[in-house]
Amino acid sequence: MKILFIKFNLLLLLVILVNYNKAFSQLKSFIDDRSGVEIIFSTAESIFPQSWYDSPSNAKVQTIDSDDDISRSLKIIKKALKKYPVIILKSNLKKVYVLYDIEFYKVGYGGTYWEDNVYITNQGKSKGYDDIFVEQLFHAEFSSILYLNYKQYFDKNAWKGANAPDAEYGNGGYDAIKNGKDSEEFDEKINTLGFLTQYGMSDMENDFNSFAKNIFSSDPGFWELFSKYKRLNKKLNLIVKFYHSIDPQFNIEYFRKVSGD
Repeated sequence: MKILFIKFNLLLLLVILVNYNKAFSQLKSFIDDRSGVEIIFSTAESIFPQSWYDSPSNAKVQTIDSDDDISRSLKIIKKALKKYPVIILKSNLKKVYVLYDIEFYKVGYGGTYWEDNVYITNQGKSKGYDDIFVEQLFHAEFSSILYLNYKQYFDKNAWKGANAPDAEYGNGGYDAIKNGKDSEEFDEKINTLGFLTQYGMSDMENDFNSFAKNIFSSDPGFWELFSKYKRLNKKLNLIVKFYHSIDPQFNIEYFRKVSGD
């Protein structure tokens, strides 16, 4: 009798787990309790402005099939959101879409944004989308929203003045990706010019993004660059000043702490 009871309980637990996993895979929208931000993994309706779907941009997206990657992405985004004061999130961010792939002009993008929505991708750890990389995608795209919404706090002239005199921005992210000039690795030659990465040289906003994503979730060696490259240090001070102007909680000590979490 006892053995039958144990077997029944095991069978019942198995049924519960199967149904839970099935329900989880069907539930593609979650609300972050702290901020009210909606985290979405489905595309049942149009998620971009209609003009983005039209020629020549021809927007296309692909959703994440892996329940493990959905679960992992959810944890990553919730962790990232905790690094911002609630008031900033409630004032500037409504939805975060996490997808497998985003394509514009037949070119794949890691992320983008529109008004108070952020869109990022996660193609799994096997393709390099580890936790730090995915979190950085969020911080980069959200920084663009803040860059536009609080432009009065960003000193563009001082930022551009930190670049080497002979260094010029490119023609934007699309052009950089299309031409294979989108490396996001730290490079000594590029660092000397005042840029963190090759992709950061594509335009000022992407340059700003490259710093923003690292002060919130840094790549190895990020903080060590500023004692070696004065131009990078100038930009670090400018971006910290920008965020501090939005909320006094943001200072260099804060970023050094949360970027390693």
